[in-house]
Amino acid sequence: MKKIIALLIFFISFSLCAQVPKSFTKEDLTEKNWFISSGLDEYGLEGFISVSFKDDLTYSFFTSLERVYIGEGRFELEGKTVIMQPCDNPDFIFYSDFFFNNKPLELTYDAEYKDYHCTGVLKSKDNKIILGNNKYPANIGEKCIFDGIEVVKISEFYTPSDNTCFRTKPSLSADTKSFVYGFYLPQFYNEIHEKGYEICGFEPKCYDVSDTGKYEVPFLFKGMVVEAIAKTVKNQTIDGITAPWIKVYIFESSSPDPTGFTAWVFGGYLIKTSNKQPDLDTLIPQAYAKGVLKKTD
Repeated sequence: MKKIIALLIFFISFSLCAQVPKSFTKEDLTEKNWFISSGLDEYGLEGFISVSFKDDLTYSFFTSLERVYIGEGRFELEGKTVIMQPCDNPDFIFYSDFFFNNKPLELTYDAEYKDYHCTGVLKSKDNKIILGNNKYPANIGEKCIFDGIEVVKISEFYTPSDNTCFRTKPSLSADTKSFVYGFYLPQFYNEIHEKGYEICGFEPKCYDVSDTGKYEVPFLFKGMVVEAIAKTVKNQTIDGITAPWIKVYIFESSSPDPTGFTAWVFGGYLIKTSNKQPDLDTLIPQAYAKGVLKKTD
């Protein structure tokens, strides 16, 4: 029976992979919008910007959630390669260097590339920019590529055994990545206030979080709960603990950036949990000690 189930899983997986076409036509390009799938996480652009390719050989950039137009240009399709001419729209200046750097951007369709979000992507020669369209989405448990790193896609929840650093890459030598707790904690304002604390930089009367960024810290505090969206295929041994690195996601309910916060945390410092809400009794003293919270007057 186990052999039959294993064979069924194999044939189902094979048939799903076989659905991704090797060819690439203009219709494939224009059929769906493409989004920044990987490559620009350090700029916070993944999932934030989308591209629409049109039959008249023009493209448009727009923000994914609000669908706010930010620029357009022309493109050519040579075989499986899309050549995008630089966009000179004033609203696009902030993003221009990321995509063009004063020269055309060439993206080639790769039907076999298993990105974290989907299989079958448009990617630059250096793999720094990956566009996906979710036509063939990646499944939980599949091996795939996340920012050039081989990972397994997961959906689990973890809490840290102690305060630990957020990292930009899965390595202790990587830079730390700061998190603005003021974008996350306001949803628990009443509970925090009842315990005699206030969120530094947060104005509850008008729900203003504009000053909370002054109190960002590179720590995942004990008591927090984070969603794990990927884990590295390769394990690493740190402090005598062998474990993968975990890509974590935190939804910032009060942030002006709707894409949320992501970072790497060593899995040996995390504990799997069924809870999805933080333990405020544990979290609050940590946040107070690091200057994220202050005592009420």
